[in-house]
Amino acid sequence: MINNSRREFFKNLVPKQSDLAENSQDKNIITIGHLAAFSVHTKAKIKINNFEMTVESLPEGIRLRSEDTNKNFRLSLSNNGLLQAHLSEEWPETAVLSIFTGEIYNI
Repeated sequence: MINNSRREFFKNLVPKQSDLAENSQDKNIITIGHLAAFSVHTKAKIKINNFEMTVESLPEGIRLRSEDTNKNFRLSLSNNGLLQAHLSEEWPETAVLSIFTGEIYNI
């Protein structure tokens, strides 16, 4: 039989904050803003890790392009609607993040 108190039992059920922080943070995933901030038919220039990037919002979806290397990078939506850039994953030039489904879409 376990000799823990009731409080210790419940504390052990929930992961510690330090464990959650290590698992959820990836250095190559950067939050760039809320999806609603990028309206259709606009281009926004942002700077990520000293690289000039352009967030282009099209009717089909949103894409992130590096102005320095002319490469496209993967975008995703977090659980709370924030747009995240995955700088370790390149996307083809025709790929966008669909505004409606939140998945990759080729135009």
